[in-house]
Amino acid sequence: MLTFWALLEEPDIESYVGTLLLPSYMSYLRRSPIRFAEQPLTDDPQQPIILTYTGDGRMEEFAVHPKKHAVGLLQSVVSQLDAQTVRIVEDEPIWKWSVDYRNEFTEFDPTAGPAMRLYFEPICLTLPVVFPERFDAKICYVSVSRRELFIGLPVLQAFCGAWIDHLERKSNRDRHEHPVVKTVSGGIVFQGDRIGGEFLLEDDEPFRNLLRFTGLDRSLKEIAEIAVLDWERSETDIDDDGVRFRLISETA
Repeated sequence: MLTFWALLEEPDIESYVGTLLLPSYMSYLRRSPIRFAEQPLTDDPQQPIILTYTGDGRMEEFAVHPKKHAVGLLQSVVSQLDAQTVRIVEDEPIWKWSVDYRNEFTEFDPTAGPAMRLYFEPICLTLPVVFPERFDAKICYVSVSRRELFIGLPVLQAFCGAWIDHLERKSNRDRHEHPVVKTVSGGIVFQGDRIGGEFLLEDDEPFRNLLRFTGLDRSLKEIAEIAVLDWERSETDIDDDGVRFRLISETA
Protein backbone atom coordinates (compact mmCIF):
# COMPACT_ATOMS: atom_id res chain seq x y z
CA MET A 1 0.00 0.00 0.00
CA LEU A 2 1.41 3.35 -1.06
CA THR A 3 0.07 6.62 0.34
CA PHE A 4 1.39 10.17 0.26
CA TRP A 5 1.23 13.36 2.23
CA ALA A 6 2.22 16.97 1.70
CA LEU A 7 4.14 18.51 4.60
CA LEU A 8 2.84 21.97 5.48
CA GLU A 9 4.04 24.67 7.84
CA GLU A 10 1.94 27.36 9.49
CA PRO A 11 2.97 30.02 6.88
CA ASP A 12 1.62 27.71 4.14
CA ILE A 13 -1.80 27.81 5.78
CA GLU A 14 -1.52 31.59 6.18
CA SER A 15 -0.81 32.02 2.47
CA TYR A 16 -3.70 29.79 1.41
CA VAL A 17 -6.37 31.27 3.68
CA GLY A 18 -5.35 34.73 2.47
CA THR A 19 -6.92 33.79 -0.87
CA LEU A 20 -10.29 32.76 0.57
CA LEU A 21 -13.41 34.83 0.12
CA LEU A 22 -14.88 35.55 3.56
CA PRO A 23 -18.47 36.47 4.47
CA SER A 24 -19.23 40.17 4.18
CA TYR A 25 -19.79 40.55 7.94
CA MET A 26 -16.10 39.72 8.42
CA SER A 27 -14.88 42.59 6.25
CA TYR A 28 -12.13 44.72 7.78
CA LEU A 29 -11.43 42.22 10.56
CA ARG A 30 -7.84 41.12 11.13
CA ARG A 31 -6.87 37.45 11.06
CA SER A 32 -4.95 36.23 14.10
CA PRO A 33 -1.76 34.23 13.42
CA ILE A 34 -2.40 30.54 12.75
CA ARG A 35 -0.76 28.26 15.29
CA PHE A 36 -1.33 24.50 15.12
CA ALA A 37 -0.56 24.23 18.82
CA GLU A 38 -3.46 26.57 19.59
CA GLN A 39 -6.03 24.67 17.56
CA PRO A 40 -8.70 22.96 19.71
CA LEU A 41 -8.14 19.25 20.17
CA THR A 42 -11.07 17.03 19.14
CA ASP A 43 -11.72 13.39 18.27
CA ASP A 44 -12.94 14.38 14.80
CA PRO A 45 -10.76 12.61 12.18
CA GLN A 46 -11.56 15.47 9.79
CA GLN A 47 -11.04 18.31 12.22
CA PRO A 48 -11.23 21.76 10.59
CA ILE A 49 -8.68 24.51 11.08
CA ILE A 50 -10.31 27.34 13.02
CA LEU A 51 -9.35 30.86 11.98
CA THR A 52 -9.94 33.75 14.34
CA TYR A 53 -10.64 37.29 13.09
CA THR A 54 -10.81 40.28 15.43
CA GLY A 55 -11.58 43.98 15.26
CA ASP A 56 -12.75 46.77 17.52
CA GLY A 57 -15.25 45.00 19.77
CA ARG A 58 -15.51 42.08 17.29
CA MET A 59 -14.39 38.47 17.20
CA GLU A 60 -15.41 35.95 14.55
CA GLU A 61 -14.35 32.39 13.73
CA PHE A 62 -14.11 30.79 10.30
CA ALA A 63 -13.69 27.01 9.87
CA VAL A 64 -11.51 25.63 7.06
CA HIS A 65 -12.90 22.12 6.50
CA PRO A 66 -10.61 19.47 4.97
CA LYS A 67 -13.18 18.03 2.55
CA LYS A 68 -13.70 21.45 0.98
CA HIS A 69 -10.17 22.85 1.08
CA ALA A 70 -7.74 19.91 0.99
CA VAL A 71 -7.23 19.91 -2.79
CA GLY A 72 -6.80 23.69 -3.00
CA LEU A 73 -4.35 23.69 -0.11
CA LEU A 74 -2.43 20.79 -1.65
CA GLN A 75 -2.09 22.59 -4.96
CA SER A 76 -1.00 25.79 -3.21
CA VAL A 77 2.13 24.07 -1.85
CA VAL A 78 2.78 21.60 -4.71
CA SER A 79 2.08 23.90 -7.62
CA GLN A 80 3.01 21.44 -10.38
CA LEU A 81 0.80 18.66 -9.06
CA ASP A 82 -2.10 17.77 -11.35
CA ALA A 83 -5.25 17.58 -9.21
CA GLN A 84 -6.79 15.21 -11.76
CA THR A 85 -4.17 12.55 -10.97
CA VAL A 86 -4.72 12.35 -7.20
CA ARG A 87 -7.60 11.90 -4.82
CA ILE A 88 -8.41 12.72 -1.22
CA VAL A 89 -9.68 9.71 0.74
CA GLU A 90 -12.62 11.33 2.47
CA ASP A 91 -13.55 8.46 4.80
CA GLU A 92 -10.13 8.65 6.49
CA PRO A 93 -8.31 11.50 8.25
CA ILE A 94 -7.43 14.08 5.59
CA TRP A 95 -4.95 16.14 7.59
CA LYS A 96 -3.24 16.02 10.97
CA TRP A 97 -0.69 18.16 12.76
CA SER A 98 1.96 17.03 15.23
CA VAL A 99 5.39 17.98 16.57
CA ASP A 100 6.50 14.47 15.55
CA TYR A 101 6.04 15.30 11.87
CA ARG A 102 8.70 18.01 12.05
CA ASN A 103 11.23 15.91 13.98
CA GLU A 104 10.73 12.46 12.41
CA PHE A 105 13.14 12.95 9.49
CA THR A 106 15.54 15.51 10.97
CA GLU A 107 17.70 15.90 14.02
CA PHE A 108 15.44 16.27 17.04
CA ASP A 109 14.69 19.89 17.93
CA PRO A 110 12.93 20.28 21.32
CA THR A 111 11.80 23.78 20.36
CA ALA A 112 10.16 22.77 17.06
CA GLY A 113 6.46 23.43 16.73
CA PRO A 114 3.92 21.19 14.99
CA ALA A 115 3.75 20.64 11.24
CA MET A 116 0.80 19.31 9.26
CA ARG A 117 0.44 16.35 6.94
CA LEU A 118 -2.22 16.51 4.24
CA TYR A 119 -2.89 12.98 2.97
CA PHE A 120 -3.65 12.02 -0.62
CA GLU A 121 -3.36 9.07 -3.02
CA PRO A 122 -2.44 8.78 -6.71
CA ILE A 123 -5.37 7.60 -8.81
CA CYS A 124 -2.98 5.40 -10.79
CA LEU A 125 -0.71 3.34 -8.53
CA THR A 126 1.74 2.51 -11.33
CA LEU A 127 4.83 4.62 -11.81
CA PRO A 128 5.41 5.13 -15.56
CA VAL A 129 8.80 3.46 -16.08
CA VAL A 130 9.82 2.49 -19.60
CA PHE A 131 13.32 1.26 -18.82
CA PRO A 132 14.13 0.13 -15.26
CA GLU A 133 16.98 1.88 -13.51
CA ARG A 134 20.16 -0.15 -13.15
CA PHE A 135 21.28 -0.80 -9.59
CA ASP A 136 24.39 -2.42 -8.17
CA ALA A 137 23.72 -6.13 -7.65
CA LYS A 138 25.02 -5.78 -4.09
CA ILE A 139 22.00 -3.68 -3.15
CA CYS A 140 19.36 -5.07 -5.50
CA TYR A 141 19.26 -8.75 -6.40
CA VAL A 142 17.48 -12.09 -6.56
CA SER A 143 19.60 -15.01 -5.32
CA VAL A 144 18.86 -18.72 -5.65
CA SER A 145 21.83 -19.72 -3.49
CA ARG A 146 20.80 -17.34 -0.72
CA ARG A 147 17.10 -18.02 -1.28
CA GLU A 148 16.30 -14.33 -1.04
CA LEU A 149 15.25 -11.18 -2.85
CA PHE A 150 16.96 -8.07 -1.49
CA ILE A 151 16.13 -4.41 -2.10
CA GLY A 152 18.54 -2.01 -0.41
CA LEU A 153 17.65 1.31 1.15
CA PRO A 154 19.28 3.36 -1.69
CA VAL A 155 17.01 1.55 -4.17
CA LEU A 156 13.94 2.34 -2.09
CA GLN A 157 15.11 5.96 -1.96
CA ALA A 158 15.34 6.05 -5.75
CA PHE A 159 11.85 4.55 -6.10
CA CYS A 160 10.28 7.04 -3.69
CA GLY A 161 12.19 9.89 -5.35
CA ALA A 162 10.87 8.80 -8.75
CA TRP A 163 7.33 8.92 -7.38
CA ILE A 164 7.88 12.43 -6.02
CA ASP A 165 9.29 13.52 -9.40
CA HIS A 166 6.23 12.04 -11.10
CA LEU A 167 3.75 13.75 -8.78
CA GLU A 168 5.55 17.08 -9.10
CA ARG A 169 5.83 16.56 -12.87
CA LYS A 170 9.57 17.22 -12.87
CA SER A 171 11.67 16.62 -15.95
CA ASN A 172 14.72 14.36 -16.00
CA ARG A 173 16.88 17.46 -15.77
CA ASP A 174 15.12 18.60 -12.58
CA ARG A 175 15.02 15.26 -10.81
CA HIS A 176 14.36 15.23 -7.10
CA GLU A 177 17.05 14.63 -4.52
CA HIS A 178 16.57 11.19 -3.03
CA PRO A 179 14.19 11.63 -0.09
CA VAL A 180 15.02 10.64 3.46
CA VAL A 181 13.80 7.06 3.96
CA LYS A 182 13.27 5.21 7.23
CA THR A 183 12.27 1.60 7.71
CA VAL A 184 9.24 0.88 9.89
CA SER A 185 7.27 -2.21 10.75
CA GLY A 186 5.93 -3.57 7.47
CA GLY A 187 7.64 -1.12 5.14
CA ILE A 188 9.13 2.36 4.91
CA VAL A 189 8.26 6.02 5.39
CA PHE A 190 9.90 8.78 3.35
CA GLN A 191 10.04 12.55 3.12
CA GLY A 192 11.20 14.89 0.36
CA ASP A 193 11.08 18.68 0.35
CA ARG A 194 7.30 18.83 0.23
CA ILE A 195 5.98 15.34 -0.43
CA GLY A 196 6.41 12.33 1.82
CA GLY A 197 4.57 9.09 2.33
CA GLU A 198 4.36 5.54 3.56
CA PHE A 199 4.98 2.38 1.55
CA LEU A 200 3.75 -0.81 3.23
CA LEU A 201 5.13 -3.86 1.45
CA GLU A 202 2.18 -6.02 0.42
CA ASP A 203 1.22 -8.23 -2.50
CA ASP A 204 -0.32 -5.37 -4.46
CA GLU A 205 0.23 -3.19 -7.52
CA PRO A 206 2.65 -0.70 -5.86
CA PHE A 207 4.97 -3.56 -4.89
CA ARG A 208 4.79 -5.13 -8.36
CA ASN A 209 5.58 -1.65 -9.70
CA LEU A 210 8.68 -1.61 -7.46
CA LEU A 211 9.80 -4.93 -8.94
CA ARG A 212 9.41 -3.53 -12.46
CA PHE A 213 11.25 -0.35 -11.47
CA THR A 214 14.23 -2.37 -10.21
CA GLY A 215 14.11 -4.98 -12.97
CA LEU A 216 13.74 -7.74 -10.41
CA ASP A 217 10.52 -8.90 -12.04
CA ARG A 218 12.68 -10.28 -14.88
CA SER A 219 15.08 -11.90 -12.43
CA LEU A 220 12.20 -13.68 -10.70
CA LYS A 221 10.95 -14.99 -14.04
CA GLU A 222 14.41 -16.38 -14.83
CA ILE A 223 14.45 -18.53 -11.68
CA ALA A 224 10.72 -19.29 -11.51
CA GLU A 225 11.25 -23.04 -11.93
CA ILE A 226 13.70 -23.09 -9.02
CA ALA A 227 12.46 -20.55 -6.47
CA VAL A 228 9.56 -18.11 -6.13
CA LEU A 229 8.39 -15.24 -3.98
CA ASP A 230 5.34 -16.66 -2.23
CA TRP A 231 3.59 -14.06 -0.08
CA GLU A 232 1.70 -16.66 1.95
CA ARG A 233 4.83 -18.62 2.88
CA SER A 234 7.74 -16.20 2.48
CA GLU A 235 9.33 -14.38 5.40
CA THR A 236 10.18 -10.68 5.22
CA ASP A 237 13.03 -8.99 7.08
CA ILE A 238 13.13 -5.19 7.24
CA ASP A 239 16.12 -3.38 8.73
CA ASP A 240 18.25 -0.28 8.18
CA ASP A 241 19.92 -1.89 5.13
CA GLY A 242 16.68 -2.52 3.27
CA VAL A 243 14.20 -5.36 2.88
CA ARG A 244 14.74 -9.09 2.33
CA PHE A 245 12.14 -11.57 1.12
CA ARG A 246 12.84 -15.27 1.59
CA LEU A 247 12.30 -17.20 -1.62
CA ILE A 248 10.50 -20.54 -1.53
CA SER A 249 12.16 -23.47 -3.28
CA GLU A 250 10.17 -25.01 -6.11
CA THR A 251 12.41 -28.08 -6.27
CA ALA A 252 12.06 -29.26 -2.69
